[in-house]
Amino acid sequence: MKALDFTFNTPFKKGLKLSEEVKKADRTFLIFLRYFGCTSCQMDMIDLAAEYENFKKKNAQVLVVLQSRGEIAKDGSEKFNLPFDIVCDPDAEIYKLYEVKSAGSKEGLRDKATPEMLERFGKKMSRKEELGLEHGEYEGDEYQLPGYFVIDRDMNLLKSHHAVSIADMPLADEYLKMI
Repeated sequence: MKALDFTFNTPFKKGLKLSEEVKKADRTFLIFLRYFGCTSCQMDMIDLAAEYENFKKKNAQVLVVLQSRGEIAKDGSEKFNLPFDIVCDPDAEIYKLYEVKSAGSKEGLRDKATPEMLERFGKKMSRKEELGLEHGEYEGDEYQLPGYFVIDRDMNLLKSHHAVSIADMPLADEYLKMI
């Protein structure tokens, strides 16, 4: 099955095509989060940045899709010194294209989470205060569920995951095990 192509902007570049970007690595992780203000998303991006050299050693790259506007994504990318591109999708068109759905409510973000998912999520979020993270501007859908897709350089979709809760996502080192 082929991944769906789209054109996107990052905070620093405009008019990029997924089909061209995937040619830069053997594996591209297209990771859908919510927006820069979300502390859970901040934690995910910080952890991905910390592991990014390991992605590169395995000839893999990360593209994080956020419902953030370019100027907010630029500030966040610089603040956290992110080594990967942020795909700015403030109108959630790429989320729709990839059928990454909203939970629709606060309860929906967690009601399908297993105890294992919640334990992993709790460990991740326990570092929030230590890192001084605070919720920023609300952008996009507050109840957006995450998801990820692994794509090879020929646009073959190798793996896809539509999360059933906010806690239903791998940690950064778990993505590396998929390569």
